[in-house]
Amino acid sequence: MAYIENELPLVPYRYPIIGHTYDFLFNTENFLKEYKEKYGKLFSIYILGSINTIAGADYAYEVFKYNTFDFVTAIDKTFPLLTIFEHFVRNYSNSYIAQVISEQIGSKLDVYTSRMQKELLFGIESIIGDLKIGYSEEFF
Repeated sequence: MAYIENELPLVPYRYPIIGHTYDFLFNTENFLKEYKEKYGKLFSIYILGSINTIAGADYAYEVFKYNTFDFVTAIDKTFPLLTIFEHFVRNYSNSYIAQVISEQIGSKLDVYTSRMQKELLFGIESIIGDLKIGYSEEFF
């Protein structure tokens, strides 16, 4: 497979918008293991219409070490609290909000993971519909 210079490999997918969403949600460990073996410790996947980069544990330190990745900006872009809760958070900076999220939510992700997966699946099915139509049960 040919890669664009300086671009990470994008794992091929079958369905636009959905991309790797189901595999990533319901078979995360095997999904990541398979593509780590195929593409190495850095690769990109397509989830719910956007490209996400997967960095192995060896690269986590590098990601957070340099200022080219701004954690506060990434949180604001992904979860714009200031826009959503403008009235309540006027007096708080992005960095303070990022710290609170990291401490209060990040440390308890194992508690929230199954609930987030259920809600995401509910949202996908309510917006897109039953994705099993036309496919054999073994596909899913």
